[in-house]
Amino acid sequence: MSETQAADFLIQWSIRVSVIMVYSRLIYRLWQGNSEQTHQHRHEYYLWLAGFLLLVLHVGLSFHFVHHWHHSNAWNRTATETENLIGVRSGDGIWANYLMLTLWGMDLFRLHKAKKSVRVPSLAVDRTVAIFIGFMFINATVVFGPLGYRYLALPAFFLALYAWRMHKN
Repeated sequence: MSETQAADFLIQWSIRVSVIMVYSRLIYRLWQGNSEQTHQHRHEYYLWLAGFLLLVLHVGLSFHFVHHWHHSNAWNRTATETENLIGVRSGDGIWANYLMLTLWGMDLFRLHKAKKSVRVPSLAVDRTVAIFIGFMFINATVVFGPLGYRYLALPAFFLALYAWRMHKN
């Protein structure tokens, strides 16, 4: 396996496993009880942390091996993929990715501080961050993912919505 093949493999699988960690957190929370609970489980926190660290790894590997540490290269790649999908050339979605990294990191800090009290400080903030990250992952799957993944994104969204509604009642 060449260095390029290894880098591509790590770039692809770091984000795939990150998505798995995010969905695992959601499923774990729903499995543990009512989605309205404000109790934070240790496993849930570590799934969230692992998902974030894998996203950071994905971004770092992408910037190193694909974009060569140039924001303009990342912007152009995003613009090309967006144009291929919807016909509009814009790479501004890269800024949303930076925002996601920042918010997710801040959320982990917030949850880490709350670990001692074993309570999520704000269910509204918890849900808002999770919905934003979920939206970003679905959007990235549709724009950058292989065609087969595009067909999985919508059912995954509805499955998560269904699971949340079932546990809410």
